[in-house]
Amino acid sequence: YYRRMRAKHGSLKANLAAAHKLARIIYCMLKNKEPYNDPGEEYYLEKYRSRIFSNISRQAAALGYNLEKATE
Repeated sequence: YYRRMRAKHGSLKANLAAAHKLARIIYCMLKNKEPYNDPGEEYYLEKYRSRIFSNISRQAAALGYNLEKATE
């Protein structure tokens, strides 16, 4: 998350965004008295890839193209 934000906005804003994200996670943990459940890096990467694909598909559709996901 930090690396993506740093690439988009620079290191100062990325530090603030990452700290804010951590603060929200910790607040919810303390408020709900639940342990942190880390879904793992693969979960976030797959979510990021699907978001990128949907954005590119939408842009391609606007240009008249149809994209399909390749199966592995």
